[in-house]
Amino acid sequence: MVFQVAPRSKPSAKTTQSAEAQAGRLSEQLCFALYSATNAMTRAYRPLLTEIGLTYPQYLVLLVLWERRSCRLGEIAEELLLATHAVSPIIDRLEEAGVVQRVDDEADGRADVIAVLEVADEDVAHRSEALVAVAVDGSHGCVLY
Repeated sequence: MVFQVAPRSKPSAKTTQSAEAQAGRLSEQLCFALYSATNAMTRAYRPLLTEIGLTYPQYLVLLVLWERRSCRLGEIAEELLLATHAVSPIIDRLEEAGVVQRVDDEADGRADVIAVLEVADEDVAHRSEALVAVAVDGSHGCVLY
């Protein structure tokens, strides 16, 4: 959505069409710039994540779990700004891979807590050291530490 301050006098039809055409260009859209940046970051991480057998969403879930050690599915979803039904299949795949496990929440028997398995924690953390010092090639203009 483009916001413009209303001009004091009515512009000519030619000026209005030109401004509208310019504002509607894909290259002028902030949303497209953010979309492109997100795709560039995902592409930068993909080869390293493939090496350790993770997808980018799985890696994000693990980042939350490494920080918190264990938490409920809803807390992971909230941290990642996702719906719980979007995070649940990611947790399922990580559980099948032996990276995390669901355990009963001691405070609420109806809920599960997701925890990183110790062996997987050490193994994946060791293999993911490269992700901490990812250097995106200079043509993208960013370096991650």
